[in-house]
Amino acid sequence: MTQQVIGRPLRVSAREVWRGGSQELIDWFVDHPSALNDMLDLPFVSVQRGRVNSSYAVDLLAEDAEGRPAVIEVSLSRSGNAGLGRLITYASVLQAGTAVWIVEDITAEHVSAVGWLNRGSIDIHVDRFGPDLIHSPSSVGVFGAEMAV
Repeated sequence: MTQQVIGRPLRVSAREVWRGGSQELIDWFVDHPSALNDMLDLPFVSVQRGRVNSSYAVDLLAEDAEGRPAVIEVSLSRSGNAGLGRLITYASVLQAGTAVWIVEDITAEHVSAVGWLNRGSIDIHVDRFGPDLIHSPSSVGVFGAEMAV
């Protein structure tokens, strides 16, 4: 009988494993989709590098068993508003059934924001408010504001 040695689990930073950064981890997930499924406990049938349109490129685009898209953003750094904003934008454009943010160090504020979004307890309204150039003979140029619903 062969004796197995069981060691202590060792916590290491994802940046130590994937020294090439987020892009290296993204490539690894594309090559090992079952690891992503196991980690998230979500049954994706496909995982690939994603593109939303010519202006936006989601890190990973997956599909669940019912054919619904899932967007996955990956960051091997501290969570930031830009990452969360990209995730929300990609999920809305693709009408994703699932949005996943893989981040190594998430702030309490971002944990709160994700929980709040998951509760879906708010209606968000957006109004356009921006400067428009108004020209009149008596002025060189005056900035006014226009608000449209």
